[in-house]
Amino acid sequence: MAGIINHQVISLLDNYRIDNLYFPLSLPKKSMNRITSEVCKQLIQNNEAELIDIREPWEVEICSIGGTKIPMHKIPEVAESMDKSRYYIIVCKTGRRAESVANLLECAHGFKHIAILEGGITNWFETFEPNYEMY
Repeated sequence: MAGIINHQVISLLDNYRIDNLYFPLSLPKKSMNRITSEVCKQLIQNNEAELIDIREPWEVEICSIGGTKIPMHKIPEVAESMDKSRYYIIVCKTGRRAESVANLLECAHGFKHIAILEGGITNWFETFEPNYEMY
């Protein structure tokens, strides 16, 4: 019995769960490229990067800064169909989920041009619309 339980615990520890999506712990934790809201806005306006909003649909309904909407749990399904030569900026509410997704795209799928919006959409609104009340 103890052997079965230990095996189950080890299996669980091989992955960690974030918002209904499992990311392998075996992925190396990379130092992520973080950009400010000002730089993000400039890159998007110049069509030098594509914004990927990984928040849940209910979050996007509350506020959005544009870009492609791909909920975090869908990233593994669509990663191989994404253009690996494109520069992507990953955004969530605060940047924590974006860091996990960026790490997954870089380490597990071989993307080279990934950045995280520092502070997420919360920072964007603090920078450009400081009177906006965040959720």
